[in-house]
Amino acid sequence: MTAMKTIRAVPDRERRFFVVKSDSPDYICEYIDAYDPENKIIPRFRPTPADVSDS
Repeated sequence: MTAMKTIRAVPDRERRFFVVKSDSPDYICEYIDAYDPENKIIPRFRPTPADVSDS
């Protein structure tokens, strides 16, 4: 489980090459969806150097 969380937490430097650019504006969320008071903030997983190392 820690390995999967580590893979998701490490930034992907090649992701910028897969961005599709278009002239249409980005979708804007509805007010109720964007500012939902029920959203709970979950602390982000911070991998340790031992999680990221090859050994």
